[in-house]
Amino acid sequence: MRNVGTSLIILVSFLLGSCVREPLIGEVFDIAELQSEFECVTLKSGKEEGFLEPLMKFEVYRTSEYSFNQIQNHLNGHLERIEPGYYLNNEFDDFLRENGLKILNVNSSMITSNPFDDHYRVYFLSDSQTIAVLWINSN
Repeated sequence: MRNVGTSLIILVSFLLGSCVREPLIGEVFDIAELQSEFECVTLKSGKEEGFLEPLMKFEVYRTSEYSFNQIQNHLNGHLERIEPGYYLNNEFDDFLRENGLKILNVNSSMITSNPFDDHYRVYFLSDSQTIAVLWINSN
């Protein structure tokens, strides 16, 4: 009976721990080795479902213009050029259209820790306060 109780505690701990996930912008900051001292408010998030796992997830953040410029200046050295630079997603497109926003860095937006891992697209938006991060599944 004791082994069952211990196993149950381990299982519950694992499930709770796996539900807590760092925001996508935190993962990008980790790849770029940027200290996340910036206050960002999540405006929208969504995902594109695949057969077994999501194909893509996105989060849109609002920050101050000062933080936006600091993040942009630091990440510009880490963002790679990719063609096509825009990942089409209806929910994200609707957000851009509804808020009258444009992407400033469409083609220079990819960041990854290595070429074999999932990659991220970081889009700086035209109001100079909004940043979108897209996680794209490479499997």
